[in-house]
Amino acid sequence: MIDRTAVATEINERGYCVLEACYHEEECRQIRAIMDRLCEQKGGLSPNTSYIGLVPFLQLAPEMAPFFGRPDLVETFAEVLQDAPRLAHSGASVTNEYANPFIISWHTHYQWEVPPDGLNRQQPERIFCNVYVDGSTPEIGQLILIPRRLNDPIDQPCSDRRADWPGQVNVVAPPGSAVIFDSALWHTGKRGTKPGLRHLFGGEYQRWHDLRPHPEDNISESPALAQYKRDLPALRRLIDGP
Repeated sequence: MIDRTAVATEINERGYCVLEACYHEEECRQIRAIMDRLCEQKGGLSPNTSYIGLVPFLQLAPEMAPFFGRPDLVETFAEVLQDAPRLAHSGASVTNEYANPFIISWHTHYQWEVPPDGLNRQQPERIFCNVYVDGSTPEIGQLILIPRRLNDPIDQPCSDRRADWPGQVNVVAPPGSAVIFDSALWHTGKRGTKPGLRHLFGGEYQRWHDLRPHPEDNISESPALAQYKRDLPALRRLIDGP
């Protein structure tokens, strides 16, 4: 069982929370199979193609609906946001050992104007839940981040976005772990030290009472997804509203 209050507190105090192995081994196997099929349709990974993005993931793979529409996670998002969550973006990526050492440069996803006197938030406006299907380790590839309190400054702390930064945390988590984090969190990802694929999928969730557009918003709709929404009330609330 997820301690929703503890998750919200952790995100407000350090910007992120790791839910270890919240997707079990069989679920991870199914998710990998879905992602690998989509990658093959895009030509597959190779030494010359080290990264394939899958966006909007839920529209490309409606069968992922049960993995997004988990009531325990949806209720946790609501606690963090202090509002019903809206699935504003779904995405996924697969990388191999030929990726750049820094798979992606340091970045945040905060896209709104910061007041002159700084942030004064009661809770995050938008959060991520990324699922590290193969885990986050030096061998498979690793999430790296800079912890932050809710209203800490968002300014970039270092100039080189493809280098280690002082104070960084190298997240270690087993396969199937989810990491929920504030969109203002600075983070990056490194490739693994061993051959193999790194599967990552997730969503961006915004408060239903905050409908400001965001550059990363995407729509997930299809006839197949409509049936899943009828069968999965939590998913329906994420997409259509409470």
